[in-house]
Amino acid sequence: RRLSAGDRDPGGGLGGGARSVKQLLRGAAARGLTVAGLPAAPAQFLQADRAPASPLASHLCSMWGQAGLSDAHWAEALQTFAEKLAVQPEQWKHPPSSESERFIGARSEADEETRWTMETFSLWLLPFGRSYKECETFFQAFDVDGDSRIGIADFLQGLAALAGTRPLDAGPARSASAA
Repeated sequence: RRLSAGDRDPGGGLGGGARSVKQLLRGAAARGLTVAGLPAAPAQFLQADRAPASPLASHLCSMWGQAGLSDAHWAEALQTFAEKLAVQPEQWKHPPSSESERFIGARSEADEETRWTMETFSLWLLPFGRSYKECETFFQAFDVDGDSRIGIADFLQGLAALAGTRPLDAGPARSASAA
């Protein structure tokens, strides 16, 4: 049976409600989360009782299942996020943070960006017939922590929220295009 919004635990199984979810998604764990740091299959992750070890992964996997999305949709979403991040133009990944950095170009391995910019998000959404203005609106909705970047946690949460509002068609990207 597909769950309705009234059936859902607003804390995504965390027991703390919407405030706990927002804190979790705005925390350092969400900003540093990568595709490689997530389980390959959310249903299996939740069944294996590994959820308590990672509250963020547990929340994302639980929300994904509650939205009626499958492990195949999850794999597609992870792959899409990683592919778009990999081709995100360098100037969008690392805008210079200081005047000297503009000239030197000094960056460390720790500076590697793991989140999409507005431009990268738009490159994902525009092919589904959305205008740039609509991309801005979707970007703001997906950007839970308000840091002007879309991390994998933001992306999965946004897709699950979209899927939970309408019948599924052919996957997460299609759900976003139908919104």
